[in-house]
Amino acid sequence: PDVGGGFGQKIPLWRETLTVCAMARRLGRPVKWIETRRENLTAACMAREESVRVRAAVRRDGRLLALDATITSDFGAYAFFPGNYMMRVVAMLLPGPYDLRHYRCRIQVAVTNKCPAGPMRAPMAIATWVTEGTMDAVARALGLDPVAVRRVNLIPDGAPYRTVTGELYEALSTRAAMERALHRAGYAAFRAEQRAARAAGRLVGIGVANVVESTTYGSAFYRAAGIPGSGHESAVVQVEPSGAVRVSAGIVSNGQGYETTLAQAVAAALGVDPRTVAVRLGDTDVAPYGMGTRGSRGAAAGAGTAYLAARALREKILAIAAHLLEASPDDLVLADGRITVAGAPDRGLTLAEVARTAYLNPLALPPGMEPGLTVTRAWDPPPMTYSNATHVCAVEVDPETGALRVLRYVVVADAGPRINPVIVDGQLAGAVAMGLSGTLREEVVYAPDGQNLTATFMEYALAAAADLPPFELEHLETPNPRTPLGLKGMAEGGVMGAIAAVAGAVQDALAPLGVVVDRLPLTPARIRGWLTPRR
Repeated sequence: PDVGGGFGQKIPLWRETLTVCAMARRLGRPVKWIETRRENLTAACMAREESVRVRAAVRRDGRLLALDATITSDFGAYAFFPGNYMMRVVAMLLPGPYDLRHYRCRIQVAVTNKCPAGPMRAPMAIATWVTEGTMDAVARALGLDPVAVRRVNLIPDGAPYRTVTGELYEALSTRAAMERALHRAGYAAFRAEQRAARAAGRLVGIGVANVVESTTYGSAFYRAAGIPGSGHESAVVQVEPSGAVRVSAGIVSNGQGYETTLAQAVAAALGVDPRTVAVRLGDTDVAPYGMGTRGSRGAAAGAGTAYLAARALREKILAIAAHLLEASPDDLVLADGRITVAGAPDRGLTLAEVARTAYLNPLALPPGMEPGLTVTRAWDPPPMTYSNATHVCAVEVDPETGALRVLRYVVVADAGPRINPVIVDGQLAGAVAMGLSGTLREEVVYAPDGQNLTATFMEYALAAAADLPPFELEHLETPNPRTPLGLKGMAEGGVMGAIAAVAGAVQDALAPLGVVVDRLPLTPARIRGWLTPRR
């Protein structure tokens, strides 16, 4: 059966999961376990209770010379990952897309009697808020435009870049994405309108967030982090004697539309209609072993590996067809389920005819070729793959109530080529919505005696549809040279950008009043508390 959303809480292995599996095996019957909302909000892993202090050395033109950061994280009762792994990822990404040569980061972990800390969609999200907030603070201190400070610090587009923490950025388009997002959002016009609005007593602001998202972690990264296991992915692609295409992979969909994405990737390699490709995921009796669904790896690792298997199968199909047609494989065209000789479209075979030969007439195959049309491939990604995006958010704050209204939200993202644009937009919009909800509403609150005071949706507030503006989404498509199809991954960057862009916009709105926006969520009560002493 299909599995519902995960967003990180299903990465740790829970005792209840093991118990259910053991009971099902011992009883020989299905076992159902129900976790209530209160149980989940009380005992499941939580995230984002972090504090970061930053010092920056800059030139008068805003050029960042050095960054000194201290990260303190509340890990709850215990950690699911080795040591301070998640905060090390934050430290690794904290320089962001900016050219920084001198950097120091200290990590402190506090162990408390709260829920254990665990992965939550974009566990490194605070890094973007800290970096972008630093850019805004530098601009305010020097009397510069925040965008001008970013322009003087951004790394060049396209060329490989080795960060101060040793990470390799490839095929990023941060400058192009930022300029496109600013143009789409009408940044210059907003600044002119903002001056008039402030003269009228309105609190309006705009925030810009440049995101670098780490995705598709490979085995080398997990080993360096001290996490056992592999980062590889596997796929099996088969053409049956009927010409039907079957795909099985190790990843499991929990709402991302992997069945569609994998079908399209395989169809592109085999020259068939995606509707003729059947994808089977999650059946451990037949699926090859893979790392699974996490870390924005579904397209790059899952669909990418399936594409590699399909490409290998394509070569075998062309070799058989060339043997039967007495032609060179280089002269053949595979499209629309047919293999034809270039320039002679009437001279050809259907995919089903080639498949029947492969299975039922092995003596007609090229000498030494194995019967059948089945290929299994495994692919281990680079230690890390990176995508980028720019978020621009405009807000207005009610000076009386502290209520926050998002006026406009623009994203320009670059996750490489998009196999399915609708699915990519859905993942991006969903991530932005989740980031906005966490920034505006969500908070786990404990009483002095350690009792969770937000254990139901009556107390644990979520953003509603009315809180979310229409998202204006655009895409650049810069392929990564080290992944199949040039794919990068992108399912978490929307959270990272939303937190930083909204917080930056509120800071911009309240800066003339001397308010420092240094904590989340940005509830009306919190904002009103900042405003009350200044009214």
